[in-house]
Amino acid sequence: MLESIVEIKSSYYIENHSYKFLMFKEEYPEIESAIIYDIKKFTKENYSKEIKRWKLERLLRAELEKLE
Repeated sequence: MLESIVEIKSSYYIENHSYKFLMFKEEYPEIESAIIYDIKKFTKENYSKEIKRWKLERLLRAELEKLE
């Protein structure tokens, strides 16, 4: 069951374009949802490095699953 949704927007995102998000919240009020405009607050290191590391971990995990 879906419990929450977090949408991350780039720094170029214009906040008043969030009408789809507001429509979602109105239609599904029981699902926790949020938009994050500044991901830097939630990252331990440089954002682009963190994304690259995350992608590498996913690729490695997928390769390991193929071997099983």
